Amino acid sequence: MLTVVLLGNSLVLSGVGASLEGRPGLSVVRVEPGETTEEALRRLEPDVAVFDLATSRPDVVGLWQRHPGLLPVGVDLLERRAVVFSRQSSSVLTTDDLLHVIEGHAGPRTTTPPAPAAGSPPGPRRGGGRRCPED
Repeated sequence: MLTVVLLGNSLVLSGVGASLEGRPGLSVVRVEPGETTEEALRRLEPDVAVFDLATSRPDVVGLWQRHPGLLPVGVDLLERRAVVFSRQSSSVLTTDDLLHVIEGHAGPRTTTPPAPAAGSPPGPRRGGGRRCPED
């Protein structure tokens, strides 16, 4: 089971959380920003941390150093994009796209922090998915 942590309490993250909850193989946990974030990340050892780029900008390099297997994902409602900080560039336009990125992270955890991928322009929308998270 993959653990997805929502870092913050924005409306955007509420929408992402609602879209991901109940998906097979995922455990979605909300962590409020502040003093308990690091403690919760150590306790939960999540696979993925999702944060709202408009309201929170965690130190992604620091997150990788302290939690080498973590996949940080920043979502931005205004720009209609998700920034996946990984070794590979991904276009995430729908909740289903985000789910594929999360599921693809199920491989073995790395011991060295990955370098951020260069941004890529959004690709075409895949059919059948809901837009993330504004729908």
